[in-house]
Amino acid sequence: MTPCEPCGCRVKERTRDLTRFPQRVHRSFTGLTEDVRDPEVSACLGCEARMVDVLVVTSPSCHLCEDALEVLEGLARAYPLSIRQTSIDSEEGRAIFERFHPPLPPFVVVDDELFSAGRLPRRKLHRYLERSKAVA
Repeated sequence: MTPCEPCGCRVKERTRDLTRFPQRVHRSFTGLTEDVRDPEVSACLGCEARMVDVLVVTSPSCHLCEDALEVLEGLARAYPLSIRQTSIDSEEGRAIFERFHPPLPPFVVVDDELFSAGRLPRRKLHRYLERSKAVA
């Protein structure tokens, strides 16, 4: 799979039989040996992936918080993530704590639901993001 220009999404490798995988072939696919795209188009024609909203509530001097942010930044290169960070001492952080009562930071809220508290479960997050991509 190759990155799409300019958005960086993953483009399914070309197949000869387009009827075999019609929903998986990138919309900008032309059937030619090279991609032919209008250079004036600023957004990817095939990117209809749903943005996944991720909020990380952090605590000062928290190594698990730093680890979670690093993992999310890495995943943001492969998935359409909107990552926000807030402190547990902020108004938004206190509201998240009151809503979910998580045991320890970081609290990772994905699409307005508590996803994890403490160490970020990487495989669980990867499975969630794959399912989100398939639904989009």
